Amino acid sequence: VRLVRHAFRFGSAVPAALINDPSKAGIKFREIVAREFNTVTFENELKWRDDSPSPVADAEKALPWLKAHRIDVRGHNLVWGGDEYLPRVLKSAPASERWPIVEAHVREYVNRMKGHLYVWDVVNEAVENTSLWKEMGWNRFGDTYKLVRRLDPQVQLAYNEYSIFKPEYRRLAIERVKTLQAQGAPIDIFGDQAHFDTFPPASSKAIYDGWTDVHQQTRLPIEVTEFDLATFHDELYRDFLTDTLTLAFGHPAVKSFVMWGFWEGAHWLAKDGGHLVRRDFTYRPAMTAFHDLVHKQWSTDVTVKPDNNGTINIPAFYGTYEITVNGKKAQVEHLPGRTFPSVVNLK
Repeated sequence: VRLVRHAFRFGSAVPAALINDPSKAGIKFREIVAREFNTVTFENELKWRDDSPSPVADAEKALPWLKAHRIDVRGHNLVWGGDEYLPRVLKSAPASERWPIVEAHVREYVNRMKGHLYVWDVVNEAVENTSLWKEMGWNRFGDTYKLVRRLDPQVQLAYNEYSIFKPEYRRLAIERVKTLQAQGAPIDIFGDQAHFDTFPPASSKAIYDGWTDVHQQTRLPIEVTEFDLATFHDELYRDFLTDTLTLAFGHPAVKSFVMWGFWEGAHWLAKDGGHLVRRDFTYRPAMTAFHDLVHKQWSTDVTVKPDNNGTINIPAFYGTYEITVNGKKAQVEHLPGRTFPSVVNLK
């Protein structure tokens, strides 16, 4: 009985250029992605920028490789409502003309990515980045979610925010979600970025209590979407990642743990020690700890003898399993809320 794919999402942000890169560095980078993760986020290619939509082509080019390796993709992000993060075409338009521009952007990106993503971060960081919503009207906050749902009924819709471990900031983020819910906007996931780029990092209790509070207040599942820690202190990084990853994997409301990059050659905090894999592709202790937890401690690969009724009984993490009996194989899904099949048809 062998676990071949976790139901829980373990992932990283990736530049599409490295997924497409034929060089030795690109090959090494992809080897780590395929070995370690079942989920990725395109780091910048799906953001709305002055050079949009041309970067989307890089993301589209990367999709076949990701699909071939059974790696799911998060869409990040459709609308980031602060002037600092909006393209000139929108900032230069009068407030009365902005919604049609937003609508056209959302329509193009959702249609181009339809069928390739499991979730969109529809709105990013609306606690502080509010200028767009104030100018267009907060009703457009909910309208954006409704538009995405009409365009792609299958993709899940998330709200993505940071500093969730801070009670006052978390309260404001929860208010944003409740605004969406009151507007009848479809929202499926709360995204906690989990950037810890300042010292001291948050306590484990503050992190866990933050997730619990968000879930209790919103009833939404939670994804950790952008984890990192800025430090060259290897033991500190290893211990903090181990604790936070364990908390996430064990929290009943948390469904994913996605890091905001891993390689020193393509990490936004590399100069501050945020990377997990060195430029020469050797692992720092934190990345070794990640691998050992996900692929060793939290995995299953056992050989057992059935009882007289042909039954086996083993503890098993949620995910996809390959079962082999006398050389014949079958794959079965062991997922939350579903009954594990009592009879498996072997080929």
